[in-house]
Amino acid sequence: MGETKVQGCEEKERVLLLWERALTLFYENDTELFVAGAQERTIAGKIAMYMDRVFVELRFKN
Repeated sequence: MGETKVQGCEEKERVLLLWERALTLFYENDTELFVAGAQERTIAGKIAMYMDRVFVELRFKN
């Protein structure tokens, strides 16, 4: 609450960028998890690790 539409759009764009970069890293490095039959928890955990990495990178760029 209390934020303008412009601020909300900027935040939405940052979240979308975070997801895009994290999923790209996952697909570039860990698609073999699908072939190996890894559990959903394993795949989600790996994506979360990439999200954390990208979040730190984005935070320090701004």
